[in-house]
Amino acid sequence: MADMSPDDTDFGDFVSNEDEELDLEELVEPWHKYDIKETPNVFYPVYLGEVLNDRYLVEHKLGFGGGSTVWMARDLYEKRDVALRVMSLGDWGENEYHVQDEILKNVEDTSHLMTYLGTFLLPGDKHRVLVFPVMDLNERNCMWGMTPLHDLNRSAKYEALGRPLKQTIPFVDLWKKGELVSPVIVPEDLRTEEFFLGDFGLAKKLSDSATQRGYPPSQYCSPERLHGKDPSFACVMWSYMVVFSVIYLGFVPFPTYLKEGVISAFVRCLGPLPEEWKGLCTDGLDSCVARAIDFDISNEDSIKDAASTSTYAMMRYYYGNETGQIPGAFPDKWWEGATLFLALLEYWHFTGDTTYNEELSVGLQWQSGTDGDYMPSNYSSYLGNDDQMFWGLAAMTAAEFSFPDRSTGFSWLSLAQGVFNTQIKRWDTSSCGGGLRWQIWPYQSGYGMKNAISNGGLFQLSARLARYTGDEIYLQWASKIWDWSVSSPLLSNTTWNVADSTDVANDCATQGNSQWTYNYGTYLVGAAYMYNYTNGTNQSQWLTAVDGLLNATFANFFLTDGVIEDYYCEPTETCNNNEILFKGLTSTWLALTALLVPSTFERIVAKLQTSGKAAAASCTGNNNGTCGVQWYKSTWDGWMGMEEQISATKVFTANLINFNKTAPVTSTTGGNSSSNPTAGEDDTDASSQKTTKITTGDKAGAAIVTAIFVAVWVGLMSFMMFGS
Repeated sequence: MADMSPDDTDFGDFVSNEDEELDLEELVEPWHKYDIKETPNVFYPVYLGEVLNDRYLVEHKLGFGGGSTVWMARDLYEKRDVALRVMSLGDWGENEYHVQDEILKNVEDTSHLMTYLGTFLLPGDKHRVLVFPVMDLNERNCMWGMTPLHDLNRSAKYEALGRPLKQTIPFVDLWKKGELVSPVIVPEDLRTEEFFLGDFGLAKKLSDSATQRGYPPSQYCSPERLHGKDPSFACVMWSYMVVFSVIYLGFVPFPTYLKEGVISAFVRCLGPLPEEWKGLCTDGLDSCVARAIDFDISNEDSIKDAASTSTYAMMRYYYGNETGQIPGAFPDKWWEGATLFLALLEYWHFTGDTTYNEELSVGLQWQSGTDGDYMPSNYSSYLGNDDQMFWGLAAMTAAEFSFPDRSTGFSWLSLAQGVFNTQIKRWDTSSCGGGLRWQIWPYQSGYGMKNAISNGGLFQLSARLARYTGDEIYLQWASKIWDWSVSSPLLSNTTWNVADSTDVANDCATQGNSQWTYNYGTYLVGAAYMYNYTNGTNQSQWLTAVDGLLNATFANFFLTDGVIEDYYCEPTETCNNNEILFKGLTSTWLALTALLVPSTFERIVAKLQTSGKAAAASCTGNNNGTCGVQWYKSTWDGWMGMEEQISATKVFTANLINFNKTAPVTSTTGGNSSSNPTAGEDDTDASSQKTTKITTGDKAGAAIVTAIFVAVWVGLMSFMMFGS
């Protein structure tokens, strides 16, 4: 047997540089989970080398989840290794404990269930701790057995499992010592063939009543549930076998893309519905499988309910609040996180529903980067100026809606200022007389373009900062960017055409004239902010710009039955995920324009109402509020995804301006987000070139790259007979 004498000095390694700190940040639970000011379900701070309950010596980290941290510890009494699941405060821990008791009392064979060996309460606020055998937690609530390491000393365990990397929990005024520790990645040669299920905190008996938030996907529901029948063991087995099919066969057995929805798939595969169900759907079959979201333009509660349904469906695509995930992160489409948080900000502001405020606040702060300018190290090497700009607009919106600043971290206003400060350093006078390039770095495809959304976005951000703070520098830059845009091929102040891009290679002599709603929308709302902030001759100039761009937007994009559409991709069904978001963004910017320029209010509201009704009619997919892309069809078109839900949510909340006509606040009308005019100035890695002195004759341009989005799913499988 190996030497078991304790090594009191070796409990892993503290981070030694910024790179290690950033690497650790990606692997551990968010530090705010330990801050009682941020969440009532606070974590208990643990550190390596601590002895819990006078018995368990903490030696390594196994993992963490939404409601607990899990540690590998040495049981000093039994001389063996155990796993300690340290629960957060609240009902989660006690429910896990009680469900475990029910399992132990009522389940005959628990050989493949991870059930506790013991339990105790920690001092202080009485966090529950459950003691388990050590297992490989890498598969979350599906776990492999693990070869015991009881006979190894700690150094040998670290050699087998990897040395833990750690740091003291930052930013939080803790009542005791605590550490953020990298979790173990169990080598495959230490896994056993045993397999276990665990994590029963949300489990219930079949006989228990349960209230489910939102709508379950119809393709997982048994036919009787879609006809108003109560839950039963049979419907549970039906859902289980559908899940089994997805896992092992790779497809859903009853698809929803048929004209009449999933019920049609049941009938096609299994035969007619039972005769006794006839008449249970008072509005016909479609009331079971294809009910559109109710949207009454004259009823505030109806619009709020529509927004609630689409927002819930939108948040099904967000994983940043789950175990092992990164708040606010969308690795393959980082900028879309900003649009999701914009939708959540608007949803909260216009409905008053705080359901998603914690995810919103945490994610918007988490992605801000170490310098408070939305240049996070994981993404900054391949960002475009437009990507960063959208996060700046989200932070600006938070400040204008008086969304509470977090007690630690950067204020929303300072984050918007950080984006502004880093972007003006990239103003490029080496070509085209000025302007922002589409991409930040020379090695990126698209660096040779100057595009409307990057320049129009910075114009919008500058105008909003000018109005909120009253600082002259932002007003100067807004005017500068506008003047340059008008002098370039991007923006015409006679025809009010907004081109998508222009090419640096020919000194911006030509334009890429693809037409997109959001290019018009960003210049329009920026001009609306300038109108609202200025007066006299300047205000008249901006009213001319608002009216010109608004008329062009209505003429170009409100086509079939007066419903907004991005006609460059919708009729041909070639919209990519980015393009699906454009009209949702534009809908919000139209609503803000109506609030800032009262003379436009009635015209804009009429357009938003028509589009909102059509969007609601498209949300009949999967019997769960799934919305489509082609709103003008007033029925679901088979498209589905996070982007569709974001755009629908934004047009729904935009319609609430008819009931809340309050313009965004400023620092003198109720805004209280802290200002930091030098935010982002210390980020020397955020710019590809030096700051240039403000002049008046600069030009810019833009470009967008399209990636084709295709979604096809098919399959049929017979599994269960129903009816006699």
